[in-house]
Amino acid sequence: MKNNRPKAVNDINEYILFENKNKEDIYCIGSIEKDRYIEVKEEQKNAIMKSIKYFDGTNDIGEINEKLKKIENIDLNINKLYNLLLEAGLLENEQVDLNKNEFERYGLKIASIPLDKLSNLFYFFSKYSRLYLIVLIFAAFFSFPLIPKMLSRLLYFNIYKTLDSSVLSLILSLFLTTASVLVHEFSHAIFSKKYGLNPNKMEIVLYLYLNPIAYIKTNGIYTLSKRKRIIVWSVGILSNLIIFFISVIIQNYTTGTVSKVFLLLAYTNLGLVVTNFIPFLPLDGYYILTTLFQLTNLRKKSFGGLKKIFKEETFKKRVIYIVYNFISIVILCYIIVVPIVQVIYNFYLAYLRNNNIFEGLNEIWMYLVLVVLVIFSRIIVRKQK
Repeated sequence: MKNNRPKAVNDINEYILFENKNKEDIYCIGSIEKDRYIEVKEEQKNAIMKSIKYFDGTNDIGEINEKLKKIENIDLNINKLYNLLLEAGLLENEQVDLNKNEFERYGLKIASIPLDKLSNLFYFFSKYSRLYLIVLIFAAFFSFPLIPKMLSRLLYFNIYKTLDSSVLSLILSLFLTTASVLVHEFSHAIFSKKYGLNPNKMEIVLYLYLNPIAYIKTNGIYTLSKRKRIIVWSVGILSNLIIFFISVIIQNYTTGTVSKVFLLLAYTNLGLVVTNFIPFLPLDGYYILTTLFQLTNLRKKSFGGLKKIFKEETFKKRVIYIVYNFISIVILCYIIVVPIVQVIYNFYLAYLRNNNIFEGLNEIWMYLVLVVLVIFSRIIVRKQK
């Protein structure tokens, strides 16, 4: 390590992460270009920023240590700082395996779509973002009373029977889901643009090799104020609530195929609202919760093992991590089990009509196709490794 001459990334800077009235503020130090950061307390910030100036590629660790003591009168654990910057990917001349996000670790990347050409479009809509936010909040207020009734009907709804053809029903479901996800993600992008950030690309992954997830990657979200971060993460959920609200209203005043299509659209967006709102998946609700309660890296710490959990400073934090870990596992099991229950239920109903097993299989054949695709995706991931 003595011969190592680390060089910090060029755009490394300090940003306030949590502003506190009665205790010291929390900062993140990092790079918007790399979108990588380390979390530091206010009392450490100035010393760390001064130390990073000497990470210029001309000094080894020992020289940095000596210069800090002689020139800056700073006594800092430079080896520890070096390791923090290294693990965060904030050193340019170092090769390190960066921590992947949860979607990348436990899923299959399907596509990565650049959004450079949509920058002007996001900017145009960002000029009307305040009006958009008011409409979203208004619609959300009237949407919540409709949710319990719709959830109670969900078990009896087979998306592959929306139209007469299972294939057409699947195509319709994929189309409505894609459109709803795009509205959700573009809402994030519009407000990110409003606050001076540039949405980079849309990532599409198969999370847990089962659930398709699409999200827009925007560098620099943690450089925004707490209020702005919460708004950016909230507008996606609110946009799905407004689609849900409109769909339920139209569905109640229509019949036949049109009614079924809007019922499917309502359930699609309700599903997006619920999955994004609950903080036990790595989606919007999680980031809103951790920002409100200043619980950075909650999932990483909760799933880091009992030994790491019990090293936490306070009993309160230990309890939070253990409870979060338990509920998250329950939610993940629920996500896996519910589709299985729906398949069995639909198979059973079809079988009862004529006591014919082939009629039951015909009812759920699209589900079986999806299972085959999931197995195939896992085989691909293993071969890639």
